[in-house]
Amino acid sequence: MSSTIEDNELPKANVTRVLKTALPPGTALQKDAKLAVSRAATVFINYLSSIANDVAKGANHKTISAPDVFKALEIVELDHLAPQLKESLTGKNIMDLYKYV
Repeated sequence: MSSTIEDNELPKANVTRVLKTALPPGTALQKDAKLAVSRAATVFINYLSSIANDVAKGANHKTISAPDVFKALEIVELDHLAPQLKESLTGKNIMDLYKYV
């Protein structure tokens, strides 16, 4: 089964909300810029998920876990994003996550 970027596109309202939060107040975005960011985010999610899946399979896991995602970030040389991501994670399993990363 083949899918396109459009088939997996993120909800426009979510992309707009993230952009408004990430950019300085008053920043104007053209419709095509929002679409480009949305499609780029979709490609990034697919790519990172694929790498995390490879990491999980390499460890004989059937399920991708947070440590697999952190390892994937390291593999694609985006591990500088890991501290902020770790900070944003909450829940009772957070301490388990830190011992693997």
